[in-house]
Amino acid sequence: MCAQLSIISREARKDQEIKDIFFGDNTYWIVFRRKNKIKQAISLAMARKSNIYHSYDADMKVSKADTVSMEDIDRALKAIAISDEYLKCFSKNFKNYIEIFYEDALEAQKQSVTDVITKLDMPFDISRLQIEEPKLKPYESLKKTELENRFIEWFSINYHSTQ
Repeated sequence: MCAQLSIISREARKDQEIKDIFFGDNTYWIVFRRKNKIKQAISLAMARKSNIYHSYDADMKVSKADTVSMEDIDRALKAIAISDEYLKCFSKNFKNYIEIFYEDALEAQKQSVTDVITKLDMPFDISRLQIEEPKLKPYESLKKTELENRFIEWFSINYHSTQ
């Protein structure tokens, strides 16, 4: 997402119409992030290996999940760190930026939606808000937990390369 956002930002500097559409006074950027970067890196590494970035089936098994290496997770973690820094810079340059954390949204869905509606200053009766069961489902949870434990151990002894 950050690469595309960078392109949009660059093009908006050259074209007022693009600037108004993407960064005008009535435009809001709602950015969904994760607090747990290692879990995010594991999900990204698995998605890169399997080419499955989301699922509607919680019982789905990813055949290539077993091929995710610690180095794959490390590369994903580095990409996430750079993207997070980009988003911090982006948020400082754009006033209509709303950040939501995945973990908070899972924990308190209604509150997360209410917070966004409030920040958008939308005329909406919050008492009428109904949250449905999400269609996207986490998958390979046990595999991800196993990879998280392995990566934490691996990372603690491999942070500084001796090469």
